[in-house]
Amino acid sequence: MNPGWLFALAAGLVEIFGGLALVPGLLTRPAALAIAVLMAVAAFSVHLPNGFSGPPAATSTR
Repeated sequence: MNPGWLFALAAGLVEIFGGLALVPGLLTRPAALAIAVLMAVAAFSVHLPNGFSGPPAATSTR
């Protein structure tokens, strides 16, 4: 299995089950930690090198 599939599956499961756990207040600290780690990985591995607002054509000129 390609690592991309594994990480995409892990990210999807964290978002689904972490969000579902946060709604009724079950396991709030572990769910919040998992979601925070997921967002930090996304920020540092994808958004930091490429910019946070998307490609230059997607930014507003106003």
